[in-house]
Amino acid sequence: LLVLLVVLTKEIILGNSTFHLTKTETESIVVTKSVAVCVRGVNRNVDNAESIMKTIVAPLDADVFGVIQTNDRTTSVDLSLALKAVSSDNTNFSYHDVLSELKNDGFNESFWEMVAAKSQNSLAPLLGQRGSALFQYKSFKRCFELIDDHEKKKRGGHQYSNIIVMRSDHFCLAQPFCPSQLLESIVVPSGDDWRGVNDRMMAMPRSAAKLILTGAWDKLTNMRSSEYFVRNTEVVLSFLIKESQKHLLRSDNTCYLKCNQQSQTSWGKCSPGGFKYEQEFRSAKSNMNLTC
Repeated sequence: LLVLLVVLTKEIILGNSTFHLTKTETESIVVTKSVAVCVRGVNRNVDNAESIMKTIVAPLDADVFGVIQTNDRTTSVDLSLALKAVSSDNTNFSYHDVLSELKNDGFNESFWEMVAAKSQNSLAPLLGQRGSALFQYKSFKRCFELIDDHEKKKRGGHQYSNIIVMRSDHFCLAQPFCPSQLLESIVVPSGDDWRGVNDRMMAMPRSAAKLILTGAWDKLTNMRSSEYFVRNTEVVLSFLIKESQKHLLRSDNTCYLKCNQQSQTSWGKCSPGGFKYEQEFRSAKSNMNLTC
C-alpha cells in the first residue's frame, strides 16, 4: 500500500514580513495495484472475460485496460465492462484511420512502401495485401497511452511495476504468468515465434513498456530501423526486446486463441473445438494443471 502525501506551501504577508506556512495533507492517492493488464482486439464472448479474470486479473490483483474494436462482428457482450476495465478505448478504427494517424505523426508512406516491397507481412497493408500489422502497432501504442495516462491522472504519477498485454480472443486454462516471474524479465509464453518472438501475449517490466509497446510506431514515424520490418510482427518484437536489453524468459503456454462461427474472422477458421491453432490449443491443454 502506497500513500502519496501532498505538501502545500502557503505564503502570508503581514506588513513587511513574509511567513511561509507548510502543511501536510493526508488527502492522498492510495495505490494498491502493481500490475496493469491491457486486453486488445475485437470484442469477444464473455467466456473469454471470465477466463482472463480467473487466470490473470484475480491472481495478480491487476487493473485492466481495454483497447477493444467494435465492428460488425461485435457480440452483445461489452468486453471492457465484463473485465471491469478502469480505462478503455472502445472504437472501430479502419486501416485508413491508422494510416491517417501515422501520417499525422510523420509517417513517410513512399519510403515505407519501398521497405514493404522487400518484407513479408510486417507492412503488408501498405501494398494492399492481407495483414494486421499496422493494427497491431496501433493497439500496442494505445495500450501504453491508456496506462500512462491513468498513472498520471489517477495514481499521482505512481507507475505500475509490470504490464501485461494480450489479445481479446485469448482463453486461458491456467495462469500464464506467475508473480515470481514478474520482475525485470520480459515474459512470453512459448510457441508460434515465426522466426521472431510470439507477440500474442507478454508481460514486461514497466521500465521496458514504452519501447516494447510504442517502439514500432515510433520507428515508422521517424523512418528508423527499417531492418526491424523485414519479415513479420514477431520479428519486429524480437528486435525491440533486444533493444530493451531485458532478459527474455519463456514460460509454459496455458492459453489459446478461441473463436466460434459467429466471431471468426478472415484471419483464421474455427476448428470444431473452437480454437484457431491446433498446436497452440494442445500445448495449453497439456499445461492446464500447472500452478504457480
